[in-house]
Amino acid sequence: MIEPHHPRLSVARQCELVSISRSGFYHKPAGETPLNLTLMRLIDEQFLETPWDNVFIERLWRSLKYECVYLHAFETGSELRAGLTWWINYYNARRPHSMLAGRTPDDAYWAPAVEKLAA
Repeated sequence: MIEPHHPRLSVARQCELVSISRSGFYHKPAGETPLNLTLMRLIDEQFLETPWDNVFIERLWRSLKYECVYLHAFETGSELRAGLTWWINYYNARRPHSMLAGRTPDDAYWAPAVEKLAA
């Protein structure tokens, strides 16, 4: 497409004619590292096994936005962090969940572990 040694057209003019930036001509993508490729494959495998997990995450984020973030005008990062910490603790320890038969996540997930330890 671009001929770097064209006798009459500079690389800049050729790039202009085909509507790409000159830096786009010179940029060579590095590609993904083997570690990134492995992580992406593992994420894909997990999603194929449990595609419904995203529904729960979406519900969590929606609840967080509407019950915490949108209701408070956090002015600093430390205020936001304190507000989010309070809300997540409330969400896990005191807020009943219909998907857990009215129990809190702490009750649903930690109580069985405590019962096993007590046995």
